[in-house]
Amino acid sequence: MIDQILDGREKRYELEKAILKAYQSPILVATVNYPGPDKLNVNSLFIFNEMLKTLSFFDYECKIFKSNEAGPFFIGVLKGKAENIKRETVPIEDDHVIGRLFDIDVMDYPYRKVERKDIGQSPRKCLVCDETAVICVREKAHDLTELQKKIELLIEEAKNGSK
Repeated sequence: MIDQILDGREKRYELEKAILKAYQSPILVATVNYPGPDKLNVNSLFIFNEMLKTLSFFDYECKIFKSNEAGPFFIGVLKGKAENIKRETVPIEDDHVIGRLFDIDVMDYPYRKVERKDIGQSPRKCLVCDETAVICVREKAHDLTELQKKIELLIEEAKNGSK
């Protein structure tokens, strides 16, 4: 299963590069942070749809909606400075009730990912604790059950109308 997920990520990466080459403008790539092997399920699709709603204010030149073994994803071509676009997406990830489950990347032509540190923002926090997310992932600090329970709670909160 992991090989299929990695293959899906590679296919998405190749599509991103092709779109960047064709448009030579920044792109926004939206995916779901959902742990475990099943990337296409009721929860991940709910998260994806909520994320798309929050990103609908952008004026996209082109929109692509797809899914593969790595889960659902959206690629939108935008005009403007990639760093400014990233500045608009960070508060969505940080402040939306399920924003921690959103993965909103901004890529600039020819292929440069704009990182949070590029715009003076701190790294993302873990879904479960206050540690930096990449550290918890690297150290496997939380098991799949603990992560999925937290996700269920956040989704329930989102469904009950909290933003």
